[in-house]
Amino acid sequence: MGGFSTNRIFLTFFLSLFLFGTAFAQAGKIAGSVTDKGNGDLLVGANIEVLDHFTGAATDNNGEYIITIAPGKYTLRVTVIGYKPVESEVEVTADAIAKVNFEIETDILLTSAVLVTGTRSKARTAIKSPTPIDNFSAVMIERQGNGGMTEILKNIVPSYTATPLTGDGAAFVRPTSMRGLPPDNILILMNSKRRHRSSLISHFGAAMNVGSHAVDVGMIPGIAIKNLEVLR
Repeated sequence: MGGFSTNRIFLTFFLSLFLFGTAFAQAGKIAGSVTDKGNGDLLVGANIEVLDHFTGAATDNNGEYIITIAPGKYTLRVTVIGYKPVESEVEVTADAIAKVNFEIETDILLTSAVLVTGTRSKARTAIKSPTPIDNFSAVMIERQGNGGMTEILKNIVPSYTATPLTGDGAAFVRPTSMRGLPPDNILILMNSKRRHRSSLISHFGAAMNVGSHAVDVGMIPGIAIKNLEVLR
């Protein structure tokens, strides 16, 4: 009985590997490029998402992407900051490459919006800014489905992190960080006025948090935000 059980387990394992290898061999690919419709420049870092599936890709330094996926019909969406999102349908067959190239237009409403972060001058836009500025509307904030400002910022702002809950005061005031900077090296402005810091001085967590005295971002109600600008 012992030998029979071992052979049975080995046979099941072998069949599992065989089925997995067969499914992988039958997968197809979606490949293409993303370019600016205005000037024809290839766009690096564009996000290509397969809707209703947890998969996608980003364009490389050549503005090209490739996605490996099972055969079927899919809808692709490409998004780039400052450009209008574009969708396209594609049918993938086994062991074949489906070509889908995107040409996207600049979002005039987004790039022409006047920004006030980091300057006292007038009529400054994201295109004219010498430093990167992200501009998020109230609609984008509402789509996050989370009223906590800390979680909202983590979802929409790259390189923004928050220390997990610990046993000290950070369980109530979570230290946040941008690009690895200490929490108190981030300036928070609300209606052009500097946001006050919390009463917590961090002692635990990441090394950069020790001794920091930061703003409690979680106290800002996300539902009250009309526009959010992030200057790097």
